[in-house]
Amino acid sequence: MDYMEAAWFLTSLSPEMKGWAAHPMAGYFKKSIMYSGKELFYTIFDILNDHTLIGELPKEIISVRFEFIDSETAGETHVFHTNSGEIERFEILISPEFCIDAARTRDVILHELVHCCACLYFPSDKEIHGQSFHDIANLIGCAFPTVPTPIAYHEWGTTTSLE
Repeated sequence: MDYMEAAWFLTSLSPEMKGWAAHPMAGYFKKSIMYSGKELFYTIFDILNDHTLIGELPKEIISVRFEFIDSETAGETHVFHTNSGEIERFEILISPEFCIDAARTRDVILHELVHCCACLYFPSDKEIHGQSFHDIANLIGCAFPTVPTPIAYHEWGTTTSLE
């Protein structure tokens, strides 16, 4: 997917686009997010790797599960290390209780992928939503300005800049 199509797709996941034609693939995810969450995750993953400065985040070290989380959060990223302290893999949990539509799911996926990048590329920054997290989130926001920036504390009332 080229950059323009990727931006169109990500923006089309928002509930209202006020006169803009929605990307056909976005319609699929909007209708069946409960059954297509992993597919949406890997579609967004590929878009970020292809079209942002986060670069080559290795797909093989990231797994995602959609399941209820015992806290009041929409998503969590767990980091697993080898015995020598190197990052071995990430496990992302996304709560279907909070991610009730494609736009919210997109926003949580973006947010959790920012955590993966911050841990992988800036291991010395130990703050969960520290400077590295914000820098990467802002890079994604600059690359796709019509999609809400994956900030630390997301408010569900956020709309796209096309409205």
